[in-house]
Amino acid sequence: MRNNLIHTPCPACQPKPTRPSIPTPLGPQSSRPGQSLPIRVAPLAGETIVSYLGCLAAANHVPVSVILAHLPSWFTTRTITHDDLSGADRIGPAGIESLAAITGLTIAGLHRALPAFGLGHTNHTGRPPVRAVHACRRCTARHGRTDPIPLHLPSHQRLCSRHRIWLGVACQIDIRTAPEIVHAHRKAARLAHRHGPLRLLHAEINAHQLVTAADYPQSIHRRIDRLAVSNPGLMSAHPDLIEAATYPEAISSALTALTKTS
Repeated sequence: MRNNLIHTPCPACQPKPTRPSIPTPLGPQSSRPGQSLPIRVAPLAGETIVSYLGCLAAANHVPVSVILAHLPSWFTTRTITHDDLSGADRIGPAGIESLAAITGLTIAGLHRALPAFGLGHTNHTGRPPVRAVHACRRCTARHGRTDPIPLHLPSHQRLCSRHRIWLGVACQIDIRTAPEIVHAHRKAARLAHRHGPLRLLHAEINAHQLVTAADYPQSIHRRIDRLAVSNPGLMSAHPDLIEAATYPEAISSALTALTKTS
């Protein structure tokens, strides 16, 4: 046909159209090239599944649905409901292995970072008590991310010790002018290890109520003033600032209560 100058395209000679996809993961031990997404993204400690998969998809310029298609249905359910923790014990090893294969990260690293795969001591609900907060703004910027990152942190983890940022409910507070808050946070970590996070949580709640119900000593007033000055625009009566300012006394009171009941 070509000799007769008839230019009819031959289907066998035409390149087949390609579509963007990712290969089916073969497991975390596979060393064959192309078994994971081209751009690796490590999750922040405590990051939720929906946040991490969204960031992973954005970094690799694919829809989240493409990634979910290569993962067990458990991930799709968690993404739709934005619920990482209820029934989290039902995710099997194959689910974590699939995510490790796609991300190119280790199973141990994912298990350690993502609360959906389990965290340390558990309470009667089958998981440890956690707090829903946003990641430290400086940690977020350090990882090259701009949107707020939702986290599930252990209930006793109230601040980012690296950047001295208090992780409040409504705002984040620079606590570099109040190092006693960081010292109290370290004490709380030891209490959580010794008595369990759930007992510490109850003791801390009771202690905070007692501290805030009484007249503040001068030490707390001075701490409130320092925090207000170092965080322009934050009112000294803001609940998050009050909670941070009274935290050292609350932890000291919690320590006393836990010691008496041990």
